[in-house]
Amino acid sequence: MLKRIIPSLAGSIIGSIVFVFFGLLILRLFLMVNHQSRSGWEDLIYGILMVIIMHPLGSAIGGWVVLRNHLKHGVVWLCFLAGYSGVGVVMLLAEPLGLNQNTNLLMSLIYIMPVLAVQVILQFYSK
Repeated sequence: MLKRIIPSLAGSIIGSIVFVFFGLLILRLFLMVNHQSRSGWEDLIYGILMVIIMHPLGSAIGGWVVLRNHLKHGVVWLCFLAGYSGVGVVMLLAEPLGLNQNTNLLMSLIYIMPVLAVQVILQFYSK
């Protein structure tokens, strides 16, 4: 079991880093092409949105690529669902738990929860 957890965890982390990097690169190119007069807040908003979109996608694909020979058919969709559900749960609980007041905790949970949710799905549906 530990032989599958460590590589899939590493794959999820590396996949999320790569996807976030390329997502921010694509965002930068988009903002350079679309150079209207803006206040500067769009860069921040689009950056956070790109991280929220690309991080669960990268963690799901990274973990799935590492364990694809050991998984049942169709698990990649469950990985996507688990990754985005992890971010959704954090965002829904941000106001009631007061996570909006502590940005470090909020962003840490946004980074950790999709990876953990994907790992649970990957370990649950492995052969």
